[in-house]
Amino acid sequence: MNTIEIPERNITAELPSSWDEMTGDQFACVVQNWLKLIDGKINADEFKLIVLYDFLGIKRGPFQEWKDKRLSREQLENKFANVWQLTELLSWLIRVEQTDDGPAGFLNFADVRNWLPEIENDGGVMILGPADGLVDITFAEYRRAWAHFEAYTQKRRHSDLNKLVATLYRPERENYKELKLRSDFDGNKREPFNPYLTDHYAELLDQVPFWKKYVIYTWFGNCDRFIKEDELELEGRPLTFAPLFTRKKTDDDVETLDENQLGLTGMLYMIAESKLFGDPAHVDRTSYIDVLTALLYWKQQADKIKKP
Repeated sequence: MNTIEIPERNITAELPSSWDEMTGDQFACVVQNWLKLIDGKINADEFKLIVLYDFLGIKRGPFQEWKDKRLSREQLENKFANVWQLTELLSWLIRVEQTDDGPAGFLNFADVRNWLPEIENDGGVMILGPADGLVDITFAEYRRAWAHFEAYTQKRRHSDLNKLVATLYRPERENYKELKLRSDFDGNKREPFNPYLTDHYAELLDQVPFWKKYVIYTWFGNCDRFIKEDELELEGRPLTFAPLFTRKKTDDDVETLDENQLGLTGMLYMIAESKLFGDPAHVDRTSYIDVLTALLYWKQQADKIKKP
């Protein structure tokens, strides 16, 4: 946190210096105004000012904006000199990347924390999302969510975005209070995933604010990259699934998930053939992390055999 003091306004406030230091309301402000920036409704300077004022708890009404418009350029520069300096403390929110069209700014959001653990759908029903990092989803949920994620990424159809959310977010289990007391409780508070209900739930998401669905879409992509590239801790030991998704440039390497032409569905039947988790239906109900762990073990064993 950065402590900011503005004596003339009698303001002392804490300015977040990372996503972890934001409140939920501050997070919402950043995302909502970032989408306005993308849509061309505000410019980059306005984005920084709006976020800064929100973080500092400064309210600017129409009358104050009207007064500012009547100031000369020199008066405005003097008034906002300190403000512009403070906006530099928000530079971590945006990263600049080189694209085919030149430098472009992107929201520097790579968090795997679920900022929206629950949302309310069009029917007024509270629906629950997965845990941080997607660690509690099944293989079936991941397969379906990935398909909807890819479809929305390529075609930007709102129906695909709704299906992505409907795959990951579901109502609380009807008998959850009883189930959680049982010794064999699986820990899942959400209704079991049923792909045949996805379209129905997706239709009940039209009125959910777009910014919330955009956050879920971005968060899913963050979690997917983290699982594929970074290091997790499993039973107190570091573990990385990166070998399953990357390939060395040799002819003898085992095929990775990204190179399998049948995709995740092909992997489903390959795992089912091993009988480790049972038939395809049982594999689909198995934890996604457990499936990846088994695949990683098999790959490690195959790599050992191939070594001279």
